[in-house]
Amino acid sequence: MFFYPNGQFEITNSIKIFTDNKHSKIDDNYAKKLETDALTKALSKLGFNADIFLGKFDDVRYVNEMNAEFNPIQKIKTPSEKLNECKTLSELATVFKSLNRAEQTETTALKDELKLTLK
Repeated sequence: MFFYPNGQFEITNSIKIFTDNKHSKIDDNYAKKLETDALTKALSKLGFNADIFLGKFDDVRYVNEMNAEFNPIQKIKTPSEKLNECKTLSELATVFKSLNRAEQTETTALKDELKLTLK
């Protein structure tokens, strides 16, 4: 029996104790497999991971839609974009210091221009 806050239902399982048809080799992990399988079946009856049990992950389009929804691609900002987003002189100094030497050399003129604008 599987009990949950608003009820209960029976769970059946097909995990075997033996690893061969002769019933001579006992599966050392059968208890763990039994528990995992029973829990998976019970949760699926309650609607958990329904998209998996409905085979939606077999469809590449569904997988791409879920990735787009839950793992949005974050655009990597250029050093110039980072500097242009600064609202204060202290923020500008902090962002400029976080850049590597090549990026600092490349954006020094922009930093100086922004310093005059943010004063």
